[in-house]
Amino acid sequence: MEIIFNFDTVLFLASAAVGILSGAIILYFGFKYNPANQPLGFGQLCLGLAIWSAFIFTSGLIIYLPHWYRTSNIFTMLFIPMSFLYVVFFTQNRSWKWYDFLHFIPVMIYIVDYWSIFMLSGEEKKLLIQQGLSDLDFLREFRDSRFFGPHFHWEFRTAQFSLYWLAEVAIFVKWLRIQGPLTRQVVQRRNWILVILGCHLAMVIVHYLSLFATIDLLIISGLFVTLGTSITLVIFFYPSILYGSYLSEKPQLTPKIQPQIIIKEEEKQKMEEMYLKMEAFLEEKKNFLNEGYTVHDFSQDIVIPPYQISKILRTVLNIGFVDYINQKRIKYCIDKLDQETWNTYTLEAVATECGFSNRNTFTQAFIKFQGETPSVYRSKVKKIKRS
Repeated sequence: MEIIFNFDTVLFLASAAVGILSGAIILYFGFKYNPANQPLGFGQLCLGLAIWSAFIFTSGLIIYLPHWYRTSNIFTMLFIPMSFLYVVFFTQNRSWKWYDFLHFIPVMIYIVDYWSIFMLSGEEKKLLIQQGLSDLDFLREFRDSRFFGPHFHWEFRTAQFSLYWLAEVAIFVKWLRIQGPLTRQVVQRRNWILVILGCHLAMVIVHYLSLFATIDLLIISGLFVTLGTSITLVIFFYPSILYGSYLSEKPQLTPKIQPQIIIKEEEKQKMEEMYLKMEAFLEEKKNFLNEGYTVHDFSQDIVIPPYQISKILRTVLNIGFVDYINQKRIKYCIDKLDQETWNTYTLEAVATECGFSNRNTFTQAFIKFQGETPSVYRSKVKKIKRS
């Protein structure tokens, strides 16, 4: 069979490469820093592999790689629950639980259905491949299914994608309702989920269109969703969405010991007035809840030079800006815990609501300013409320 390399096949190959590469990068940072992004990484990887399977079929390479036959549907069926789990993990800021794996029962059923075909020799698979190349409806309708009739797997996958997308929307709406003021962090997270939902909706629509058209529609949709999601991640959104805000939080260097500076009483009084202005602004706007909020962000918000802010904090409170903001966050957190507003939240979710990038930095700050861990403090509050 002749190998076809034209614009379409090269585009498929490029899209598959982008999907696999971006999935691998997201997974690396997901396991190292931000567990909530692991389903996104697995999903990108699966979508990239699904497009790779489509590429080797449309280019004719499938004849030389027969063991990839019928694997594209496995990767697509893995992508569907991964998309849903990513929205769950992202909005709830959690990691894997045992029952998450129940979502993969449909793909296991598909593997069992096609197990005898997966176990065929390469030569036997080539006969099925040649039939599929001459009759695309044979592929699209899954006529070689052992336990189900034609069209079942395609229609089931379409229904599965639709239900999962509706569940994603419901989770997003629920998450949006419990958010407080629309801070920069909340708006950023909201917009990102909308992008994800939009990409998934495009896939759902094309699945329905593909019931009445050729299989190429699904390939093209996967291509553009993979490219669109990857480009969006890189260009339009802050790295904290993908990697965690550790990228935007610059490590604090140990300050050098400076000779004591004598400040005149008049200047000190002026600094105290500016400090009160800073306090009033933060109490009203609560910008300290923004993840990765820096002294430069605060400087732009309050129109005071960064060096002046640092000097005011050193003079009035004898602390740096990071400690000042973290102290505000912990105070806000304690108020919420005392009111039992966050009783059902995990500590990861509480950390996110307070503006911290992860549970570890949150716990360290809580111990520093409160003298105990947040879990111990929350347990004490529950005991007091019960008594």
